[in-house]
Amino acid sequence: MERPELKGKAVAVGGDKKLRHGIILAKTLLAKSYGVKTGEAIWQAKVKCPDLIIIPPNYDKYLRISNLAQKIYYSYTNQVEPYGMDECFLDISGQLRLFGSPEKNCL
Repeated sequence: MERPELKGKAVAVGGDKKLRHGIILAKTLLAKSYGVKTGEAIWQAKVKCPDLIIIPPNYDKYLRISNLAQKIYYSYTNQVEPYGMDECFLDISGQLRLFGSPEKNCL
C-alpha cells in the first residue's frame, strides 16, 4: 500500500546484509512463485529471482499492526495462543452461541 510502484513486482522484506542479517523475512506471491522462501539468505533468493527487490523491515509498524490484530482476536475470545509474532491460534468453541458457526459466517 505504501509503495504502489512495487505492485506486480517480486518483492521481499529482508534484513541488512551488512549487519549479517541477510535473510528473507516476508515475500510477495510473485517472489514465492520463483521459489523464494522465508528464512533463506538473500543471496540464495536472488539466485532464484535475480530481479527480486529487497525492502527493509519496519518493525515499529509491524508491532503496531500486530497489536491491533490481537485486539480483534480478543474481541472474539479470551483464548488466544500466540504462535510467533504475527500468528495466533484462537479457541472459539465457546463462542458458537454468540457468533454462530464459523462455516456459516464465512459463506
